[in-house]
Amino acid sequence: MSSDNPSAFFTFLERLSESSILTSPQQYTAEAIYNAAIQIALDSNLLHGSQAISQLQLKLALHSATPKLEAYYNYYRDQGLESRAGPCESWVDWYGEAVCDVERLKELAGHEAIGSEGVKLYAYLSLPLPVC
Repeated sequence: MSSDNPSAFFTFLERLSESSILTSPQQYTAEAIYNAAIQIALDSNLLHGSQAISQLQLKLALHSATPKLEAYYNYYRDQGLESRAGPCESWVDWYGEAVCDVERLKELAGHEAIGSEGVKLYAYLSLPLPVC
């Protein structure tokens, strides 16, 4: 999805993280997670055009995003970022400080920056990655 609609990438991750299926993925089959992800993308209007679903399914089947995901994960692991997160399930790296909650982030960044148009905050999500 990120290659066809880059602006939808973080919206899609947000919708996925809100989904009950990802709160305990061990309870679901890979097919159920796959179908839920497709449905979330459709329900969120993140797939545009008649060929979008077919293209997404093809890219998922080919694992075309795997190198990018592996690169992000390796960077995360190699930089020792896992240990900085502490008890946080998700967090933002704010100039070397692991920030776990919005209130602290507002203190650091300023309230007007949070949610401002054009400002992007990248959070490291602690999701189990499948072994390929």
